[in-house]
Amino acid sequence: MPQEGGTAEAAVGAEQSVHDVILELLGADDALSDRSKDVVLSALAEVSGGSVEAGENNPAPTFLSSITVSGFRGVGPSARLDLFPAPGLMVVSGRNGSGKSSFAEALELTLTGTSYRWNKKESLWAEAWQNLHHPDPCQIQVGFTREALGPFTVGVNWDQGEKLENCTTWTQAAGDKRVDGTEALGWSRALELHRPLLSYEELGRLFDGGPSALYDALAKLLGLDALSETEKLLATRLKTIRAASDTADAERKRVLTALADHADERAKRAAKLLRKRPVPLDDARALATGAGEAQSDAVPALRTLTQLETPTIEVVEAATGQLRAAARAAADSATAAIDLTSQRVELLRTALRFHDQGGDADCPVCAQGRLDADWATAAQNSIAQSEELLDEYRSTAQQLKSARAQLTTLIQGLSAAGAVPGIDLPALANYNNAVAAARNIPVTDDALATHAESALTEVIAAAETLRVEAA
Repeated sequence: MPQEGGTAEAAVGAEQSVHDVILELLGADDALSDRSKDVVLSALAEVSGGSVEAGENNPAPTFLSSITVSGFRGVGPSARLDLFPAPGLMVVSGRNGSGKSSFAEALELTLTGTSYRWNKKESLWAEAWQNLHHPDPCQIQVGFTREALGPFTVGVNWDQGEKLENCTTWTQAAGDKRVDGTEALGWSRALELHRPLLSYEELGRLFDGGPSALYDALAKLLGLDALSETEKLLATRLKTIRAASDTADAERKRVLTALADHADERAKRAAKLLRKRPVPLDDARALATGAGEAQSDAVPALRTLTQLETPTIEVVEAATGQLRAAARAAADSATAAIDLTSQRVELLRTALRFHDQGGDADCPVCAQGRLDADWATAAQNSIAQSEELLDEYRSTAQQLKSARAQLTTLIQGLSAAGAVPGIDLPALANYNNAVAAARNIPVTDDALATHAESALTEVIAAAETLRVEAA
């Protein structure tokens, strides 16, 4: 019986794996960029479960040392077949019915979970797996020896009356406890590619399956399925990348069309970058975000212009309306009338003081009127009315002063905008001229209201145009 494993010297002369061949070809291809090589390696790693290094997960050389069978196939009571655990060929011979095939199928079932001999045959073959004369205990134990790691055993147990698939598998290293299953051995993929037993019947069925079945079997055995899966994965990714590239190119053309009609100097620079092959994305991104050194001064200045503040039309209309209303109210009281009222009040107060001190007497000014109690009452009423008129005038005058100050503050709050180095902004001069004209404040109230309506409207319009250009 062929033994599994081999020495380190034998492994040196082994043929390269598909992974090794791909890695070697990638390393020798100077025409392929490092980025392209990384893409291939990434796809290969994804297909192979994350590792492209040959032998990375290979177990240590392992040799078959014994097979112990009980209640399985043609073996009734426990029987043990000892083998020499070393590289080489050991022949197991015996008469028909001596249990050779039972031991072989026990080994195959323990390692792979099935037997090729039972596949594609009547269910009777699979159902006749348990020895009829000695069904209990029913178990298999296969002994192995790993190079530099010591012996271990893989076992399969069935409870009495259980079906073939209702088994319990375990693994136990010498001196350790049993571990459920065989996953810890790391043999699943290796056993799938390299079945431990190859019968004449299995070999014949492989050739009878036709060229396609033979190719699939050989491709899987040689590891070419990983190459095929990698090729499919790369083709799928290439399709996705091409779709994204086509979308990006269509967007590039759309942006070029939009930039063609833009007067901004940055638009010309952006169009020049977008026409290059390949497009220098870092430079284009720096231009768009202002991250480039050449734009370090311009971008903040442009951002300031986009945030330029001016009073709104509603605020201007409210301020000019208040000024006109206050001016009309103040005009209703003439200065001369106010002066006369002030003098009259002062005269009456003097006469009242004279009456308070001297009592009833003839008027000391005209000598005709009499300053008595009735006169004093009438004089006090007249003074109260005059004071009301004065208070109303003073209030109106204060309102006029506040309205004029408010409108003047709006105009004086305007400031000229600074030029942006290297950027042509036609609206900048118009805005600054409008601000300068607005700050030329007239003297009279009516003229100020009219001036503010006209000049501030021009400033607001010029500022909006400048904001759009700066953006």
